[in-house]
Amino acid sequence: MRTSECGRYAVITVWDFVHANDVTLLRLADDEAIPVATGMRSVNQVQVIDDSVLVWTDLDAPRGRLCGAPLKDPTSWHTLIPEGPDILQTVTGIGGRLYAVHSHAASHQVAVHAVDGTHVRDLTLPSLGSVNRNEGEGVVSGVTGSWHGDDVWVAFTSFVQPPSVYRYDYAHDRLEAYHVPDVGLDPAAYTTRQVRYDSADGTPVSMFLVHRTDLPRDGRRPVRLSGYGGFNIPVEPRFSAVGAAWLRLGGVLAHANIRGGGEYGRTWHQAAVGMRRQNAFDDYIAAARHLVATGWTTPDGIASRGNSNGGLTVAVTALQAPEAFGAVYCRAPLLDMLRFPAFPNLSGTTVEYGSPDDPDECAYLAAYSPYHNVRPDRRYPVMAIASALNDRTVPPYDPLKMIAALQAGAPQGGPYLLVPLRDSGHGGGTTLTALVEQDVDELSFLCWALGITARPR
Repeated sequence: MRTSECGRYAVITVWDFVHANDVTLLRLADDEAIPVATGMRSVNQVQVIDDSVLVWTDLDAPRGRLCGAPLKDPTSWHTLIPEGPDILQTVTGIGGRLYAVHSHAASHQVAVHAVDGTHVRDLTLPSLGSVNRNEGEGVVSGVTGSWHGDDVWVAFTSFVQPPSVYRYDYAHDRLEAYHVPDVGLDPAAYTTRQVRYDSADGTPVSMFLVHRTDLPRDGRRPVRLSGYGGFNIPVEPRFSAVGAAWLRLGGVLAHANIRGGGEYGRTWHQAAVGMRRQNAFDDYIAAARHLVATGWTTPDGIASRGNSNGGLTVAVTALQAPEAFGAVYCRAPLLDMLRFPAFPNLSGTTVEYGSPDDPDECAYLAAYSPYHNVRPDRRYPVMAIASALNDRTVPPYDPLKMIAALQAGAPQGGPYLLVPLRDSGHGGGTTLTALVEQDVDELSFLCWALGITARPR
C-alpha cells in the first residue's frame, strides 16, 4: 500500500506472486474503496494524477501498455502508450510529462511522453544499464519526482557502476551526475555486451558478458555464470561487490537471460512455468557450453552462482550436467520440490512451479527436484550451499538435507559444503556486517574452488 501524491488516496495492491494483482483506491476522507483493476488476469500498477489515474497493465499486452482513466470512472481505460516491441516496465508522471522505462533486450531505455501519450524524446543513459528495480509486488520505477514539480531524478546502475543518482534537466535535455560513488572500479576499463546462443530446442537466448576490455579470450578465463529463470523477474545489469572483485581478479561475468524470467515479456516467462520448467534449465546449461565453445574458458573454469529460484536453477543444472561446471555456489534455494507448498510462505508459488498434489505435475517436479535426483554414479562439481538461518521465504533446512544427500549419495564428487548465513533472511533483514562477510565467503569459495590466486588489478 502507498499514498497518492495528492494525499487523498491510498493505493492498495493484492498480488499473487507473478500472474495477477488487484488494485483498489481507498479514499482517505471517507474510507470508500474504489476498484481500478480487479478480477483481471493481469499485472497492474496505478498512479493518481490530479483527477485522473494512470494504469500500467499487461492486460491484452504481454509487453505492457499504459492506460488512462478519469478518477470518477477509473475502470473506463483508454490506451495512452500502446504495446511496442520492447517491454514497457513502468511509467511515472513527473512535471506534467510521462517518463516511460522500457526494457530492450534486458537493459533499460527511458522515453518522455506528453500527457496524451505522444512521444517527445528519449533520454541518453550513461551506458548499458538499469533504471528500475524489482521490489515487493512488482517493478519500481527508478525515475522519480512529483507531478507538479520540476525535478526529475534518475537512479542508474550497471555491472560496473554502483547505484548512482542523476538529475535530468528537461529544458536542456541533459542528464547530470548528482551522486556517483567511487568504488575503485573504472567503468571505462570494462566491456559489457550481449551475445546470443541456441538452447537445446533451438530457441535463441541472450547473455550478458562483462570483462576487462584488454582481457584475452584464451580459453583460460575464470567465468562466474549466473541466471534466474522464474517469476517473470528479469536478469538486468546490476552492480555487486562480488562481481566487481571478480572483474578485478581478471574474471568474466556472465549473466544468462534464460526462459522463465521477465526479460522478453510474459511469453518468455510462460515458456518455463510449471511443466515447461526444463526449458530454463536447458537454457542455463547451453549458456555454460557456449562459454566453452566460444573460447572463453573450460568447464572447470565456470563458477555457477544462483540465489533463491536461481539457487534452484544452479542446483538442478549441476545435477543434470555436472560436466559443464567447475564449482557451484547455491544461496537460499528450494531443493525439495515435492514438499515446498508445505512451507507457509511458498504455498502460493504453485502458480509458478506446479503442485505436487497434481499427479502429472508431481511426476514432473520429481524428475528435476535436486533432493530426489542425487545419483551415486555421477561426479558432481564442488558445491557450496548457503542456508539463510532466518529465512522466512524458503525452508532454511533444505540446504542441510541436500548436503547430507550429496555427502551420503554422491561420494565421487564434491566436496559439498554447507554455508550457514547468520543474521540473514531471504535477501532482506541482513546486517551490513553480515553482507560483507557473505560476500567475502562467496568470493573466497569461488577462488578456492577454481584455483584463482592472482592479485587484483
